[in-house]
Amino acid sequence: MVCSGGALDQIEHKRPVRDFHLKEVESMAANVDSSKSEKRHEKFVPLVAFECGFRNKFMGEDGTWVNDVNRYATCQSGKLDILKYCRKAYPKLDITNIVEYSHETKIGSWCREEGKPCKWTHTVRPYQCIVGEFHSEALQVPHGCRFGHVNDRQSCDDYSHWKDEARKQCQSKVAESKRMSVRSFAVLEPCGLDLFTGVEFVCCPSDDKSAEDDKELNPKSSTQDPYFKISDPANEHERFKEAEQRLDKKHRAKIDKVMREWSDLEARYKKMKQTDEKGAEAFKLEMTARFQKTVASLEEENKEQKKQIEDVHEERVQANLNEKKRQATHDYRAALAMQVGTTNKHNVLKTLKTYIRAEEKDRTHMLNRYRHLLRTDQAEAEAFKPILLHRLRYIDLRINGTLAMLRDFPELERQVRPIAIEFWSDYRRENTPEVTDDEYMTIGGDEQNAKLVQMYKDSYDRVHNPVGTKKSITTTTSAPTTSRTAEIVGDSDEEDDEDEDEEESFEEKKTQKSPQKIAIEKIVKKPISASNKDEFSDNNSDEMEAQHSSVSPHLGASTHMMLVFAASATIVLAVFAVLVTRRRSRHAGFIEVDVCTPEERHVNGMQVNGYENPTYSFFDSKP
Repeated sequence: MVCSGGALDQIEHKRPVRDFHLKEVESMAANVDSSKSEKRHEKFVPLVAFECGFRNKFMGEDGTWVNDVNRYATCQSGKLDILKYCRKAYPKLDITNIVEYSHETKIGSWCREEGKPCKWTHTVRPYQCIVGEFHSEALQVPHGCRFGHVNDRQSCDDYSHWKDEARKQCQSKVAESKRMSVRSFAVLEPCGLDLFTGVEFVCCPSDDKSAEDDKELNPKSSTQDPYFKISDPANEHERFKEAEQRLDKKHRAKIDKVMREWSDLEARYKKMKQTDEKGAEAFKLEMTARFQKTVASLEEENKEQKKQIEDVHEERVQANLNEKKRQATHDYRAALAMQVGTTNKHNVLKTLKTYIRAEEKDRTHMLNRYRHLLRTDQAEAEAFKPILLHRLRYIDLRINGTLAMLRDFPELERQVRPIAIEFWSDYRRENTPEVTDDEYMTIGGDEQNAKLVQMYKDSYDRVHNPVGTKKSITTTTSAPTTSRTAEIVGDSDEEDDEDEDEEESFEEKKTQKSPQKIAIEKIVKKPISASNKDEFSDNNSDEMEAQHSSVSPHLGASTHMMLVFAASATIVLAVFAVLVTRRRSRHAGFIEVDVCTPEERHVNGMQVNGYENPTYSFFDSKP
């Protein structure tokens, strides 16, 4: 047997072939001779890795992962696309086929599609780019192990199928009363793109100790939340919420366990205090410090796990939006291609609207994410702000570029472009969250995008970081308003759907207006001008504040007018109350009400005229 895979084929004629094998939990190449193995491992192997929502990566000649500079090189899933990307990443190599890497690899510094920041880490299974003619890898057979193979010219399956086949074959073998397991395997001759005719493998007696070591090396593999294992775009939001609920449940269980341990330690402390008070105090200090450290560690762990779930959710939502945009672009171009032969105005307009809607949904999602970060993590929101502005700008550029494709069809452009632009404008006006002013919704303007983002920041600061409004308000109505604000914000943090964000924005608008009403009621009931001054300065712009300070010499006169107005209102209310009281006093006492029904009145009238009830006569005649 000879070496295979990537650049290893190019060195076959320079030195004898050394045996090496694949392991599921180790690196791809390993030689019998450790020194030779170390050299072999350092050889360059062309690999490519993909993760939806992020730029592709490929292995550099120095053995490090390199980010693709092209922002459109993302999320490759088709085998032919992966082969083309291999040839693009390594233009100097003769890439003929691809094969899945033997194990998953943890790769850091992933970049978003737009570029920076490059701070994400993902565990993926890369693809190896096969250089030249394919050669099956040589496998080492240690003492006590068995070599086997399955080769069927009629079968043509992918890497995963042959991996499972090797595992099944080894599990069916028994040696020295021990069930065997796969030590290494290699696919055989290819029959298509990432398709092979068989597999060869080495089975060794299973080692319980090594299995335990594997569990220790991967303690999270058995406890990983199912949300991370399966991606379901149709039910992504429901599965995200369920994952958060499971995480909260686990966190509460851990906290309850710590509290029970604390109760036991406290009982021990009380018992110790009866015999050794000094030792008991030292024990109390020690257990208190340990308890605080444990709780802080659990809270930090829960925060990190929740952040991980949110990041995965964000990646999947963004990948789903990107896929919808790609599909809409494809349909739009196909409709334009049909326009060459026949008139296809209706289909072109329909696909163009679908594309605009997909881009605008991405825009709404980005704005809602920024608002969510404002509520949960100010530092993250500040770091996300330039990325948001960059994405908003490119959304406008992409839509304008799509509209520009109509220029190849002047008559079609004259009919479709005005309708599409009007649809774009109306859709943005209706779906921009928490905005009613057209100033922030003008299409295609960087300045408007910057104003919109700053408006969200200012709106959040007014509601959650007031300077003087909440300090000045002391009436009884202020407490329910404040609690209602907290309730609205708390509820909205749990939901990140677009519709729910819109409802929350409506509630926040009402919350912003309520302090102004409270301030007015306060002036009527309790004439304190300072509160009015604070409220005025808290809810107006810088120009209004300057104007307010310029008329400060007349503050005494305005205060006097307020006092006069309050006194007049009090007098009017008093007179009105007196009139109402006098009017009610005329009807004091009881009013006679006829309690008889029409039937009873009729019977009474008949008795007056001599009618006698026969029932009464019957009972009167009884002795």
